[in-house]
Amino acid sequence: MGPDRVGLRGAASVLVRSYFSDLRGWAAGLSTRYIVAVAIALGGILAIFAACAIGITALFNLIQSLYGTDGAYAVVGGGLLFIGLILLLLAWTMLRAQIPPVPRPHRQVRSARRMMVGSSALRAVSGLREAGLREAGLREAGGERADPAIQVLMAAATTLLIGWIVASRIRTRRREQK
Repeated sequence: MGPDRVGLRGAASVLVRSYFSDLRGWAAGLSTRYIVAVAIALGGILAIFAACAIGITALFNLIQSLYGTDGAYAVVGGGLLFIGLILLLLAWTMLRAQIPPVPRPHRQVRSARRMMVGSSALRAVSGLREAGLREAGLREAGGERADPAIQVLMAAATTLLIGWIVASRIRTRRREQK
């Protein structure tokens, strides 16, 4: 197996890992949304219990003095039921919201396409160059060049590093402004 096959196989592995990273981010966002919705639902239930425990006695006594015992039970129970239903409807609406689509590997496919086209073009050009050097009886002075797949991966890593540095600077400035 030649070095080109190994380089392409390694680059394909990087692209697959990149797609799985996108997929993991999508799943994390989806699960976070569900966790927040469940927490809101539990908060609604706890709010119902807290409202019952804290304010029911005072409210009940006030309403009982004005409208009697039956009126006091009806008003307090109806108010707590209304608050509970509003919070549960809010949680249900969050759970029923449209799920974001599964990320597609479009970015990785474009990178693979560019890498394959670039690798083929570099091989063709370097093959012509080596044939020309051999015909002229000259040897290449610079030695061996790095594999084109390695060059692409190094450029991608450099781009990610620069993007990360810029994003962290922007984030730091925003925190300092607040």
